[in-house]
Amino acid sequence: MIDNFTSPPRDTSSNPSTDASRGYRKRNVAIAASLFLASCEGTITTDLTTDAPADPTLQQVVAPFSGVEFHRSDGGTERFAFDEPQRIDLLTFTTGTPVRLLSDEELPEGTYDGVRLVFDEEDADSAYVLDGLGAQRELTVAAGDYAPTSFRVKEDENSSEEITLTLDLRMSLSVDDDNRYSLTPKLRSVRTDEAGELQGIVSAACLSSDTSTTTTRGAVYLFEGENVTPDDIDGQAAEPYATTAVVLDGNGFNYRLRFIAPGTYTLAFVCDATEDDPSTNDDLTFRATATVDIDEGETIRQDIEI
Repeated sequence: MIDNFTSPPRDTSSNPSTDASRGYRKRNVAIAASLFLASCEGTITTDLTTDAPADPTLQQVVAPFSGVEFHRSDGGTERFAFDEPQRIDLLTFTTGTPVRLLSDEELPEGTYDGVRLVFDEEDADSAYVLDGLGAQRELTVAAGDYAPTSFRVKEDENSSEEITLTLDLRMSLSVDDDNRYSLTPKLRSVRTDEAGELQGIVSAACLSSDTSTTTTRGAVYLFEGENVTPDDIDGQAAEPYATTAVVLDGNGFNYRLRFIAPGTYTLAFVCDATEDDPSTNDDLTFRATATVDIDEGETIRQDIEI
């Protein structure tokens, strides 16, 4: 069991990074899960990480989850229930080590093609967003779609799978005019040992005013395929496979996309991605694009200069 998995709203006068390190010091300890199965031959280990939301000022995004569910190609499902529902501050895992959800849990025979987090409906009222002013806002969580995955557990041989799930908050979190938030989890899944990474420096005049904060308004979007015409997040046309904020540190403005499946992608940069709301069709201007190929376990550097 992870100690202090989430906490009350932070005192805005404290150091957020210090608070986070105290509250999540046991990330390598698995959440206990239970599933009673007969004649199982395969095991699954599952980690969770997140990508940052569009609003860089948010301090917490807390939602209660009760388990992880796998979908089989025959339409069946296998659900792992945590011993106790976990209230997860999703902002904690945008950097650093992922949190382990399942560790060597048994799966029955079958071909698996999807995975998703299970929201704890009985504890729905505990979900909230702590905004940049320190105000606690209402958060409604909906059931998300299954993230595509692909592995098979055979009856006559042992198998072991380890996957990492990434919940993209930029694609999942929206807010209405009354400051009420909605979270529809958008996940991607990759075999952990196959995951690649994409990173680089961003040189763009439009970021020059963002020197007072670590996380800027700029963002990098990654689309599956070559020479894709980039589009905003709206559930239509080309939807990004992954997104990440441009951050400012000792190396200047830079980005880092983690846990990317092997493949060919189109990389695109936008100066003000805070305007991208997944519930609406927004007019974003993408300033630069590039095609990148990522192999298994490879880290690619792709700088962006405008």
